[in-house]
Amino acid sequence: MLNVSACSGFGGGAAAGRPAITDAPDQSGILLHFRADTGITLNGSDVSTWADQGTGGYDLTQGDGGRQPAFSATGGPNDTEALVFAGVTGGDGDLQNTGWSHANPIHYFIVFKIITWGDSEMIFTGTASHSVFMQAPGSTSNTILTMTATPGALILDGDNINVNGTWYLGSFYYSDSYNSGSLNNATPDSNTDDFGPAAKIAMGCNTAGTGVKGNFAISEFLAYDEQKTSGDLTAINKYFNDQYAIF
Repeated sequence: MLNVSACSGFGGGAAAGRPAITDAPDQSGILLHFRADTGITLNGSDVSTWADQGTGGYDLTQGDGGRQPAFSATGGPNDTEALVFAGVTGGDGDLQNTGWSHANPIHYFIVFKIITWGDSEMIFTGTASHSVFMQAPGSTSNTILTMTATPGALILDGDNINVNGTWYLGSFYYSDSYNSGSLNNATPDSNTDDFGPAAKIAMGCNTAGTGVKGNFAISEFLAYDEQKTSGDLTAINKYFNDQYAIF
């Protein structure tokens, strides 16, 4: 096993002029923070642990070498670091923490790229109540949306967007009475569907070793315990754009 951190000289981080972990806005409100240039434990070229840089220490892990995502030192936006999830059911590509749970509200920010995906495939879930980005059930188009089992879905900027091969900053806020989402700081879509509290974290599938998984890459994941608006949201978007220059 090899542990990777920004201060080790492996990866970009602040040493390359990118914002440091502690430069993320509103540190006190952070629930979860994962970044591909730090906190990575490698099993060969695959990732067995992705350490939470937030205050809770809810690390994502995968002990099964056949399901560990790959690490890429240059596969992220503008040749930054990324984790690559192969997205094959029962194969590579899921990291989990089954001990984390949080009541509403939550505001997620995710730097990701869909490589390929299909019917009902997802890239992240806070099961059992919701997934954050998922292609619509019954769809064969490249649809980006958020989904909850009850009562419905929030579709981002339409229901048929080809997002393959493009890096996005996805933003998704939900409470027990309201949710909104956007891509690359675009005007968010919103509705009043009820998204329940998150029961665990899973990237790449909905439950351990089961479900359908999108083929995607991810460079950073940040979650807050409140909705970020106005100046706070501007500062967060600036942090991500300074980090990755994707919009």
